[in-house]
Amino acid sequence: MVTFNNDKNFKNTHIMHHIDWNEVPACVKNDLMQIQREFGKKYKPSLPTAESIKKAKNLLKKQHSETLTVEEKTALKDMKRIPWIKSLCTDAANEYRDAMCKAFGVQGLDIELKIWPSAAEVIYLDHVLRHSCKMVTIQKLSKLRCKARKSAGLDKKDNVGF
Repeated sequence: MVTFNNDKNFKNTHIMHHIDWNEVPACVKNDLMQIQREFGKKYKPSLPTAESIKKAKNLLKKQHSETLTVEEKTALKDMKRIPWIKSLCTDAANEYRDAMCKAFGVQGLDIELKIWPSAAEVIYLDHVLRHSCKMVTIQKLSKLRCKARKSAGLDKKDNVGF
């Protein structure tokens, strides 16, 4: 199992965090390495700010507006996948907790972060807007898993190492 816990590009994210290269079918290893490299170059850790939270909140209010950018439309569309993307929700909640710790001068809060649904949507949307490369990477990994399973003749629930 290869873990990227110590790699600064993967420190605060669950995406690309664990890969078992022994389980990855040979036919997709190069593609997986390419996705990993691209994500490592594009992902830049950041914390939510008052401005970014306000932007996400306002975007939720005007989600049916004709003036939305492509990035905003994509982020709103991707919100419908929240149940499918638990790790991204976890990343968003942890990032928000870290921002709160920083804002209030607390070293760390060892608590489970539970947020009411409307606030969770704002926090998630803010996270996706600041880290659009995460959703792109998740989609690429999903397609690559399907390709790996199909080429190896595996069931859709079989492990392919990533």
